[in-house]
Amino acid sequence: MQAILDEPDKLIGLTLLQLTLFPNGNCGGYGCGTGADDGNIADGESWGEFIGTNHALRNHPNGQKESVWAGGFIRFDGALEREMWFFNNWIPTGVYNDLMDIANNDSIDNVWDRTGGLTIQQLYQAFGPDVDFMCNYFTRIITLYPFLNFNDVNDIFVEHGVGCL
Repeated sequence: MQAILDEPDKLIGLTLLQLTLFPNGNCGGYGCGTGADDGNIADGESWGEFIGTNHALRNHPNGQKESVWAGGFIRFDGALEREMWFFNNWIPTGVYNDLMDIANNDSIDNVWDRTGGLTIQQLYQAFGPDVDFMCNYFTRIITLYPFLNFNDVNDIFVEHGVGCL
């Protein structure tokens, strides 16, 4: 156990694992978005789903996955662009792709997606020990990347069910 405590990244991973497996609050099980630790679960699970889908797309450009949000199978590229949330509507996976892609008004009329251009590394760097729910992530994005329009970033978060203001 001491070896884990000496390495902060492992400690953060262990803490997230504990929060996911043993959430508190009235939901039981995996959480429901209202438990005291569900913000940590939303951050970790949404990031993991985004990175996993992005990696899968790079390795399998025509691959598909089952999507609760889409109600069936969806191509990896479609999932990155269209999925708003993962498994539960309080785990917003689509935020990251919308902060990466450049203003996308595609066939589903994402008129709220008016900004982007961040890299995966920049998105990752916005995480930190103080980011324990998505609104902290929003604040870090705005702080680290002031070239992004505040209202445009806010619209992305709101559209994904994360109202921080």
